[in-house]
Amino acid sequence: MSKSSRSLSRKVRNDRVFRALLERKTMSVADIQDLLGVSAMTARRCLDDLHHDGLARRIHGGATAVDPWGRQSVFQQRLLHRSEIKTALVGRALEHVPENGSIFLDAGTTCLELAKQLNGRHGSGVIITDSIAAALEMRGKSNFKTILIGGEIGEDGNAIGGSLAADFVSNFSIDVLFFSASAFNDQRLENSVLTGTFIKKLLLPKAGKTVCIIDSVKYGRQRCFRVCGWEHVDVLITDTGLPHAARKSIQEQGVEIVLVGI
Repeated sequence: MSKSSRSLSRKVRNDRVFRALLERKTMSVADIQDLLGVSAMTARRCLDDLHHDGLARRIHGGATAVDPWGRQSVFQQRLLHRSEIKTALVGRALEHVPENGSIFLDAGTTCLELAKQLNGRHGSGVIITDSIAAALEMRGKSNFKTILIGGEIGEDGNAIGGSLAADFVSNFSIDVLFFSASAFNDQRLENSVLTGTFIKKLLLPKAGKTVCIIDSVKYGRQRCFRVCGWEHVDVLITDTGLPHAARKSIQEQGVEIVLVGI
């Protein structure tokens, strides 16, 4: 096994195997050893992880890809996409979690990573979320009280939305709201689906502080649904890939920008 292979994190290895599976449909343990330059034990561990996450189906001697267009697997795929960057960005977002207060986590995969990193963290408070996955992540593992918004389950099988959800959150007061989006530019943030977007639109103006955690690769993209303009964002946490002109434009709108080197 090479030194570079040993230095790859488990998330990165799983990401590479998953992407290869989507292309090849089926891979053996030996195929994964060749791809990553790892031991058979490590290759099997990758497949076991992907099987557990619903991204692959174990067969004798290897695994086959799960239909990438299934509703559940779309959300599962996003968990792995650029996962190292999500982890790094969320690490900085933890600095904005109050010692004792209320926070909101949206239904995206970035805030799910935040929920994972919150587990075992000192302090206490209330977590409100429209993410089934985030609520399950926090269940019984943290000193934070977790409230899952009631309503309709969205197409991704994770986000809660609809009129019931809107009524549910109408009386909440949030100290810090953490969220992400599918795309952003110098004027606004946008989402590709309506579920979850409306809840953010309701809560953003009511939060004491709003923290947007977003990968710079999403800059310049266009999506269907407007989430908000930068006037509703206090802190933007992104990576150093964000163009300098964009940084200047967003900062001039009163947003504090935290750049994370990857």
